[in-house]
Amino acid sequence: MSEHAITIGELVAFGSFLVLIVSAGAGMWWRIHVAIGKVRERVDEVRGRSAHELAEFKLQVAQQYATHDAIREVEERVVEAIDRLGDRVDKFLERSIRSPPKE
Repeated sequence: MSEHAITIGELVAFGSFLVLIVSAGAGMWWRIHVAIGKVRERVDEVRGRSAHELAEFKLQVAQQYATHDAIREVEERVVEAIDRLGDRVDKFLERSIRSPPKE
């Protein structure tokens, strides 16, 4: 068995290789970190815009759409008008039955 001592050149080569591996790992970590940061910024932007659009839509709905009470009130008025119209038609038919048309 031959005894092999580590030389300074081998130690420097091994150190250089370690520095290369650590640098490559740090570079990849940094790129991933930057990409995640950009995605987070985009998510926050979209979330903020969506919240703003939802608030605007809620305001529009509150301003433009009828409430349940308003619809019920209109429905009551329409039903009353139809009832009055039915009464008028009934009266007209009763009068026309009582007094036949003149010839």
